[in-house]
Amino acid sequence: MEVDQKKISMQVTEEEELMLHLLRQMKYNEISCAIALNEKLPLDLKDRTTHLSNILNCHFGKNFEISIVGSIVEFVSTRQKYKEMFDYVNVDNMIKKYHTSKHDYVNSVQITHLPPFTENCVMCQAKLTSVLNERPKRLFKIDHVENCTISTAYCDKCKITIFPNHFTNNAKEVFVTRDSMKNKDQIYFSGGTVYDKRIIVNFENHLLFNQVSFSGYAQVQNRIYVSSKKNGSECQTMCSTTKDVSGSGFNLNSDVLNERTFQMLWLYYSLINFTFMTTDDIQFKIPSSLLDSDDTDLYFEETKENLYKKFVHLWTNHHKFTKKCDAHCSTVFVVDGHQKANRLVCKFRDVYDKSIPEFGINGIQIGCPNTPMRQNEQSAKCHSGYCKNHQKEAQTLSEFLQLQKFEKAQNFERPVTRSTTNKLLRNEEENIDLVEKELDQTALTGIKMEDLCNVVREGISSVNKTTSYGFLATFLNCGVIVGYDEMPMAEGMRRVLRHIMRILQYGHLPDAMCYDTACSLSLFIEKHYNTPNLLASSRTKFFKDMDMAIDRFHVKNHVRHMCQGRMRPDDLSHGGRYMNINTQVAEQTFSSLAKFKYLFKSYSYPKSIIFFLLVFHLKNCYTVGIDTDQQSPLSY
Repeated sequence: MEVDQKKISMQVTEEEELMLHLLRQMKYNEISCAIALNEKLPLDLKDRTTHLSNILNCHFGKNFEISIVGSIVEFVSTRQKYKEMFDYVNVDNMIKKYHTSKHDYVNSVQITHLPPFTENCVMCQAKLTSVLNERPKRLFKIDHVENCTISTAYCDKCKITIFPNHFTNNAKEVFVTRDSMKNKDQIYFSGGTVYDKRIIVNFENHLLFNQVSFSGYAQVQNRIYVSSKKNGSECQTMCSTTKDVSGSGFNLNSDVLNERTFQMLWLYYSLINFTFMTTDDIQFKIPSSLLDSDDTDLYFEETKENLYKKFVHLWTNHHKFTKKCDAHCSTVFVVDGHQKANRLVCKFRDVYDKSIPEFGINGIQIGCPNTPMRQNEQSAKCHSGYCKNHQKEAQTLSEFLQLQKFEKAQNFERPVTRSTTNKLLRNEEENIDLVEKELDQTALTGIKMEDLCNVVREGISSVNKTTSYGFLATFLNCGVIVGYDEMPMAEGMRRVLRHIMRILQYGHLPDAMCYDTACSLSLFIEKHYNTPNLLASSRTKFFKDMDMAIDRFHVKNHVRHMCQGRMRPDDLSHGGRYMNINTQVAEQTFSSLAKFKYLFKSYSYPKSIIFFLLVFHLKNCYTVGIDTDQQSPLSY
């Protein structure tokens, strides 16, 4: 059968004619892969077109000329209508296959690439040229470890280097900006390690809900990585830059999630998110080294008070920005101590907080929060019960005890035993601890025995106790924590008032309080208000005027007339302000926080303060229903 063939005449543009010519050089799917690779590879990759051609040839078994590939990519990628025609889904497998080839410098091409977070200098806004770091980094993901590459950009005028998540200046100071952290899937601060954001968020959730330690989390992840390697989920040659010492494809040098490095990364990552949530700051300074303990301790010491200020200001105002809390969420505050979160502290007690003038010129005795030194080869002669800052005082006390022992030896025929020495030590330390206890006891002077409370909390620390007394915390009745203070020494009434005053310095509290020994606190305020121990001021007037009650959990233990009368939360004298209020919120929250006790014990000062802040902040975010990485300053 003959078929009539008709010639169809069409007008073809020069652009379309060129496209037809290119289609004779490469097939449709080959061009699609070329365009996808062009989108994937870093712009500053050396011999970029050569790599692109090699990957195509490796994948399709062809021998495309570099000039042809370059012409096709340039033509299509610069014309949106053609670019959309050749849209391709995934080229990861192509890059993995490329790694098995014998081409040079294959490690400079990776599935994941982190470019500088901005193409412009953060100071002068000049357009910068990025430079690829051809030595790959190790990227830790949830289920495996793989190589990745990063690029940096340098401004010669401002002496600033732009990295994927931060920039450094000529003084080697490191700054993180909002743009450098916003919508980033990977986090890189220093060294040869990059972290997938999902592994950080995954740990955060396990920390908050399962109280997983950094050590435990690292062990679990490393088992996952070993299993991933054994199952061949990652191309073996992607680890060829370092030696496999396990025989299983698992690289012990670069593929182990280091507990300490990950811990510091999480601390700074969380502090960055915290700062960008609580302020309108556009940048945040972090130490240049994440692992230098002296640098990090100094950094935490210098920033802890400012961070606490932000914490208090945010959460005492949370009812203004959260939709979860109702009108009663901030009508009562509850103070309580949690002793299970204790840790080793320095035995030197003669440390005073003189930052609050209302507590007199001598301030309030709080004790030293630092971690004591441990005897080792480098410090064999140190006094192990004291921190490095109080070794001199420990030596003075030791010399004093030696003198006392000598004097006793002169007066007694029997030798001075260790028990005698310990007794001398206890007597000396008790003299230091007596100040706050005596102030608490004077509040009870003149009160009839039947009016005294059977539950008493003395402001004295046991001289045999080598650990802290946990922390004091203040809650609003909705469960939000608005303030905290670590306690090297026991609570005591003035230390409780100091804790409240520190919150009032940076935020505000309702004028109704629940406390497990509110009876003693009320008597203390009545006795000492407008005295050198509690000077009258517009700030301390808050103590004089606030309503106080014992929380429902503890009031059943109080049997005195005062406690079963006006100190009961349901007593008519309170005008119903504690009605329908959860006064047991502190005990309920502490039952959850008790699971963190081993984590709290593992931290030394001042890192312990930062860890408290971050854990309480995470808990508060969950309580009110906001994301922990929310960047926009909250309107309050």
